[in-house]
Amino acid sequence: MKRDEILPAIQVMTPEQTLVSFAYFVEPDDKFEPETPAQYKANLYIPAENAEKTETVLDAYWQETKAKLKELNPKKDPKDYKLNPLPWRWVDVDDGSKQADDIKSLGLDKAFFLKVKRPAYKVDKQGNKRPNTPPILFDSSCKKNNGKLIPLSDEDKQQYIKIGAGSTAQVGIWARPYSNVSTGVSLTIAAVNIKNFIPYQNGVDWGFTVDEAQQAGSGTPSTNDFDF
Repeated sequence: MKRDEILPAIQVMTPEQTLVSFAYFVEPDDKFEPETPAQYKANLYIPAENAEKTETVLDAYWQETKAKLKELNPKKDPKDYKLNPLPWRWVDVDDGSKQADDIKSLGLDKAFFLKVKRPAYKVDKQGNKRPNTPPILFDSSCKKNNGKLIPLSDEDKQQYIKIGAGSTAQVGIWARPYSNVSTGVSLTIAAVNIKNFIPYQNGVDWGFTVDEAQQAGSGTPSTNDFDF
């Protein structure tokens, strides 16, 4: 069943307080190509006090999707649908999940989690592969034209290739139902408005100590300076 035959897609906008993690907004994550298709993606965490509207909209859309599927397939037993986990849920800091570790590092006890994606490529009916448009990016530097923000240029977007933990953004999402081999709702990134940007830092402490003694060897390191 084609997705548009179930329900039209809806726009969902997260609040400005949305925290982003593992964000690939400028360049897709293609580390595991071709086994896993390249994607723009991010984990979003909405603090509990800011999540009510987003949660209400998505939960209502899922209930509407299930009701529409029942209407379209009245003879099909609901148990016969293979339901995928929804890409949103509540996360508690002590629930033992990877997302629990994330919100703990962000200083949250509870958050509404969304997993959003956007395919880096589209494939037509002939099997030809072509690049998909990336998410549209905005930030506080963007100017307005006739009341609408002008997106960042490709050059200006480069500063957001690596986004650090604690960064916040308002994220525009398309929610779409699907039901073929499995059934569920997908969340596709459409636009991102960066609110508070924290540059990515590796954060690895190698435990090096400072040696006060004068170092031997030339001023410029060479292969002769290392005991390999």
